[in-house]
Amino acid sequence: MKLEDVLREIEGPKFAAEANFASGSKAFHGGLRNHRVFRGLVELMKEPNVPQAVFRRMVELASRPVQLPFENPYDTALTTYLTALDLNSPELVERGAEAVSKAPNCWWAREMSLRVLERAHQGQMALHSSQLGMNPNTLGETVHALLEDAVAITASLQGYDVNASIKLGATNLNPYRVIPSGRRTVIRYRRRRHRNKAAAA
Repeated sequence: MKLEDVLREIEGPKFAAEANFASGSKAFHGGLRNHRVFRGLVELMKEPNVPQAVFRRMVELASRPVQLPFENPYDTALTTYLTALDLNSPELVERGAEAVSKAPNCWWAREMSLRVLERAHQGQMALHSSQLGMNPNTLGETVHALLEDAVAITASLQGYDVNASIKLGATNLNPYRVIPSGRRTVIRYRRRRHRNKAAAA
């Protein structure tokens, strides 16, 4: 099949319905990779310039506006293109994931893009650790300690109780990892009670 025909089928309602018949992330991705259309795309990706064409198409679809609050009609297609790039074009997949992560009203595509970005983040952490001659966990603990110190100093300067709690995203690989894009540091702290308030009154 020609690339144009494969892309048209992937972006069509029939392919989306067949892929979304699965229940759960594992079943969805397993069914997607075993689908004949996806396998056809993977074969075409071995040809010159095809990965770049798929990448451009994916970025173009990801930038299309979506009428709220409806689901993005290209959710399955974006997931399919990103998965194919992940298998065949590691040099394009991270940039593709950044674009897909911004696509509105997606479910599977957002999940896949965050997975790719998380893996890239872990790779960067490992690279920085090796350059510094540190164990990745040790580097993560150091970053975590620095974050706690920064929060304590900021809270103290702004008149808050230093007893602050920081919620950091965690993974099985490294519970102290730096927060990736899409995650937030949540800081809770209490206002310091002024001991001289009663005396002043």
